[in-house]
Amino acid sequence: MHSRSRIVAGLITLGCGLISIQTTAAQAPVTEVAVAPALAANDQVDDPSQADTTAGATAEAAGKVQLVAHTALIENRRLALPLSGIVAEVNVHVGQTVAKGDKLLRLDDEAAQLQLAMVETELDAARLASNRDPQLQLASHEYEVRKLTQHKGELANQVYDGVVSETDLRKLQLETDRAQLVIEGEKQQRALAGTVAQKAQTKLMIVKSNLDRHVLRSAVAGQVVEVTTRPGEWAAAGQTLVRVVSLNRLRVICHASPAMIPGDLQGHAVRFIPESEAGGNVSLTGKVTFVSPEINPANANVVFWADVDNPDGKVRAGAAGVLELQ
Repeated sequence: MHSRSRIVAGLITLGCGLISIQTTAAQAPVTEVAVAPALAANDQVDDPSQADTTAGATAEAAGKVQLVAHTALIENRRLALPLSGIVAEVNVHVGQTVAKGDKLLRLDDEAAQLQLAMVETELDAARLASNRDPQLQLASHEYEVRKLTQHKGELANQVYDGVVSETDLRKLQLETDRAQLVIEGEKQQRALAGTVAQKAQTKLMIVKSNLDRHVLRSAVAGQVVEVTTRPGEWAAAGQTLVRVVSLNRLRVICHASPAMIPGDLQGHAVRFIPESEAGGNVSLTGKVTFVSPEINPANANVVFWADVDNPDGKVRAGAAGVLELQ
């Protein structure tokens, strides 16, 4: 009996101790840990290496403004024909260098060739018909004879009155007038034949022009980088058949903050140094040819470009580098 009482008393004492411990823990002050707020996307950072850079980042080198830029093609010609037809021959291949005016390909032109032969025949006939010189010379000679005969009759009447009757004199006058009308008629025939010949000549020029439309020629001197057709295939009017590019001149495009570029940038002399040639001797010179009147709201930059000479074609289109304002 006494043992059971002792056990119960011990359990009560232990429970009170646990309650006391929990109460003390609940009343103890909680220490708060301060957490730094996350950096917003538009917050500035003290370390410049963490700041986002733009395409128009600038640097000062020897007192000259340098801007990040890249090159682009000026002459990128996608060549097509103004009429449809079957490709008869392709005269170039990818990688071939061509001069301005070189023949690239030709459509089948058999019908145009036949039309050309027909018009040339018409022109030859018209030219022969317009040559009325023999007839005109004969008519002129006859007129001179008639006129001389009439004059002799008039002189004879002056010496011997009435030796030539009035009727005969009128006949002589009529023959002279008729001969003169023949001359005028020959002149009109020659003019008419000349008009027909001129018409045939114009028609010939039209046929030749149509024949030339079957031939695709290079609009620039450069390199063939694409051929999209083969002999025997159908080519539609306006379809790009050959693409020719030229590296002789390149466009250097730059995006920069308005504060970094001078106000009179148009026509400014520049020098472009390709990234692959940094520290090398390759650089291209030219002038600024366009400055956009607008500011891009996405990056607050202004786009401008310069056209530079690339005579040896050493720098490719799409090359990155530095544009230096002179």
